[in-house]
Amino acid sequence: MSRAMVLLDAALQYSALAPDTALNRRKSARRAWFRCDAIRGAVRGVCTAFGKCGRLRLRRWNTAPHIERVMFHQYYKWIRCFQAVAKTGGFTAAAQYLHIGQPTVTDQVKALEHRFGVELFLRGSRSVQLTDAGERLYAITRGLFGLEEEALTFLQNAHKLKTGLVRVGAVSPPISLELARRFKQAHPALDIAVTVGTEALVLKRLLDFDIDVGLLAETGSIDGIHIAPYCRERIVAVVPDGHSWIGRPSVSIRDIEGQNIILRELGSKTRDRVELACRHNEVPLNCAMEINSREAILHAVASGMGISFVAQIECIPLPGLAMVVIDEPLLSIDYALCCLEVRRERPLIKALFDAVLDERG
Repeated sequence: MSRAMVLLDAALQYSALAPDTALNRRKSARRAWFRCDAIRGAVRGVCTAFGKCGRLRLRRWNTAPHIERVMFHQYYKWIRCFQAVAKTGGFTAAAQYLHIGQPTVTDQVKALEHRFGVELFLRGSRSVQLTDAGERLYAITRGLFGLEEEALTFLQNAHKLKTGLVRVGAVSPPISLELARRFKQAHPALDIAVTVGTEALVLKRLLDFDIDVGLLAETGSIDGIHIAPYCRERIVAVVPDGHSWIGRPSVSIRDIEGQNIILRELGSKTRDRVELACRHNEVPLNCAMEINSREAILHAVASGMGISFVAQIECIPLPGLAMVVIDEPLLSIDYALCCLEVRRERPLIKALFDAVLDERG
């Protein structure tokens, strides 16, 4: 075998052993392949053997940093597609989110899984689900790309910081609206957007950078989350017109025994506090019905179906409905403001915390 063929064969064997050979189909990866010292040397040998050195100009440079840069850029694209699929819940939705083709998203995620020998998604016929490895990677990437999006938003709106927007997610409509009123009173030039949902939804949107501040009830310590106490609200009883409690300044927790109680769904903070107070005082609780809507409960009470409990600030006056105070310290709910620990000093977030917490004293 001629020297040229030996060198060319060595070059081809090197390319077959090099990682990520699928990228050789792409133009940028082909350039990186050609710039490798072994490949360049082999090609020079081939050209020399055929007497064509004069027609080929090979530049000298440090190839290793270039290859690292190419691979880092490729990893970024792979991980960006993974993040989009994890965030949107599907490959088609991720493609729409990234404004690229769905096959591209699929190929990028498969390349990431193949390169590192991991399975990131359990793929069903109509849905995808994160594996344990995918969940752990998503915990990293949602912060990484959330900060990236925040940086871009900041740069795009740097000239109008005085008219910025702070996004709040809350579990209580009345308390969040009072928070918004206090914030606007302190910063009339700034905007605030409020969305209401469950605690799980608020925390998910906070971790996904979809909101800036959360308003939660009875929350404990959470890794990576900065939490500041905001307010405490009394839980009161709501009863229908004509009930025996109406007209009394307050009732005892023991008066609950024997009453038909309409409770919120399991997991409700109000329900948790009522059940805690009853257990502490050894009072049996007669649950006649469960309703997962505060407004529906108030209407059910007004129609005479039983009594219930709500935070005092959330008690909407309705015809046929009366509010009664219960003399029990455990019947209260603590609300807190929270944000990601890494974002607590962001100007808009800090402005909201300072404004509403200072006013609360």
